[in-house]
Amino acid sequence: MVSLVNEDAITRLLREHLLDDLFFGEPGTIEGDDDLFELGLDSMGVTRLVVFAERTLGARIPDAQIVAANFRTLSALVALVGRHAG
Repeated sequence: MVSLVNEDAITRLLREHLLDDLFFGEPGTIEGDDDLFELGLDSMGVTRLVVFAERTLGARIPDAQIVAANFRTLSALVALVGRHAG
C-alpha cells in the first residue's frame, strides 16, 4: 500500500492507473477536469478504480459514494480518495 503524502501524489497515481490500466495509454494525458466517461470509463472501470484506491491507496470508499459524480473527472476522483484515505 502506498503512503498518501499529498493530493499531488494521489493525482499522479490515479492518472497513471487510468492511463496504464484502464485506457491502455490513451488518450495520452488526462487533465483534472476531463470527463472520464467521455474518455471511455465504464462501470467495470469504476469498479477497478475502487479496488485500486482501496488496495493501493488505502482508501475505504463506501458503497453510497460510488456514484457517477465522484468518478466523472480526475479532480472529483482525487477528492473522493482523499476523503476516504486511511
